[in-house]
Amino acid sequence: MTNSVSRWSTTRTAVRPDYRAMSGGVRTWIVRLGLAACLGVSGGAAQAANDVVIFTDRDLGTAIGAAVAPMRSTIRAVETDVRAGDAACTTLPGNRVRFALLARNPSQVEIDVCAGGSGADVLAVPVGFQAMALATPAKGVVFSVSSDDLFRALAANAAGARPTTWDQLGAGYPAAPISVLAAPAGSITQQIFEARMEAVCVGASPAAGMPFDRAGRLAYCGALRKDASTQPRPGGVNAGTDAVATWAKTAGAGAIALVSVGELAALDGVVVPLLIDNMTPSAVNIAAGRYAAARPVTLMIVLPREADAARRDLARKAAFDLMSEAVIGPSGTLSAGGVIALQPADRLEARTRAVAFIE
Repeated sequence: MTNSVSRWSTTRTAVRPDYRAMSGGVRTWIVRLGLAACLGVSGGAAQAANDVVIFTDRDLGTAIGAAVAPMRSTIRAVETDVRAGDAACTTLPGNRVRFALLARNPSQVEIDVCAGGSGADVLAVPVGFQAMALATPAKGVVFSVSSDDLFRALAANAAGARPTTWDQLGAGYPAAPISVLAAPAGSITQQIFEARMEAVCVGASPAAGMPFDRAGRLAYCGALRKDASTQPRPGGVNAGTDAVATWAKTAGAGAIALVSVGELAALDGVVVPLLIDNMTPSAVNIAAGRYAAARPVTLMIVLPREADAARRDLARKAAFDLMSEAVIGPSGTLSAGGVIALQPADRLEARTRAVAFIE
């Protein structure tokens, strides 16, 4: 257990990273931490007399914030809809122990910078996944689409001739028109789709038009073609699944909708998922890392080195609560918010590491 924890936690010596060797995104992240510390963007609750502060990142969606909000108490602050990594890594909460639920796995450089800038040891442990799926009407044909071909079929900035039917992409695809019901702007589904498209975009689109910054690159790579084949989902980010069910009644063979994996259960019998890179969006495939259109949900613990025994005890209780089966299990509150649970052995390992780290 000691070796497992030591791989993730920092040493007791302040870290001094080589900023010149860092990517532009990481340098921007460092600047944002500095601004957060100066301007106090971590929120009012973090300024109160709370011994533990829990942050949930806005990219996780409002459902995750709502799932964590009941953990708020007189000794435990909860801040939702924030840049959770930035907020947890500032020095504003003083010796309070900070927990941040993130829509990604922070890099080791980010962990080192957070530790060095806040006088803390930092641990990141997985708690689950969020994922998207390609849904087609239940009456349609089910097929597998590669990530590369998905980019060629849907992306506005793909190089080469734009296919109008799936079979123009190659053998094994149906002779059916390409059409797509887009994910709501700003939704988790759109974020995951953009990230997946970015992974194949670099070698499949003109280099001259590729933005350098990550946000611009995601928007560029994930932009859908603007023609009759693309429809926006009516109702926006809070539309729910009714708009997809209505679409499925008239959508033809080969039509696809970008949906979250969590929406599939509500659409059972109305749509069926397609395979991506020959993998179904099953919980087992997602938890095992075999399904490409998914991203990790990570708990980052920022443990001030000066935290006293009383605060560590309270933090240990918060870690138990956050990592309990009632929260991260397959029937837990995070699952109800669309998070796919880790496998049982992985949940146990993550829980053990988190609690041992605070000892």
